[in-house]
Amino acid sequence: MPYPYNNPYMQPTQMRLNQMEQQFPQFAQGYQNFQGYPQQMSIKGRPVSSYDEAKASMIDLDGSVFIFPDYGNNKIYTKQINLDGTATINTYTLDTPVQSQAAPVKSSNSSQNTLDLINNLQSQINTIKGQIDNLQTGRGEKNAESVHANDAGSKHDEKSRSNNK
Repeated sequence: MPYPYNNPYMQPTQMRLNQMEQQFPQFAQGYQNFQGYPQQMSIKGRPVSSYDEAKASMIDLDGSVFIFPDYGNNKIYTKQINLDGTATINTYTLDTPVQSQAAPVKSSNSSQNTLDLINNLQSQINTIKGQIDNLQTGRGEKNAESVHANDAGSKHDEKSRSNNK
């Protein structure tokens, strides 16, 4: 690595730089401080309320990307100038996944749980149907019994009347 202080061709230039630094010390100090810091990156852009506002925004012609967040519509627009001078606008949309309200069940037990539930419901339905059938047939039997009882009672009454004569 060559050192500029030992280079004979650099001596006149270095001497001139030293003279300038003595005449203008504020520049010498600023130059030394600036030399040690890396260039900071910054994001160019501003919040917008619609695609049309991002489209109409003025941007630098150096090809850097400008970012326009649209908080109301959950979108981000980027805009930059291409090499041919045309502008490109890209739209990025935030998709929020829909969360299911029911707790997820393990898939291996899910089908078994579903079958158990269906079988349980089927047995309850069969029990209710049986109770309904019993009620319907019970009414029919009671009606038939009451008719037979009335017939038997009336025959009994006829016999007792005939015996009383």
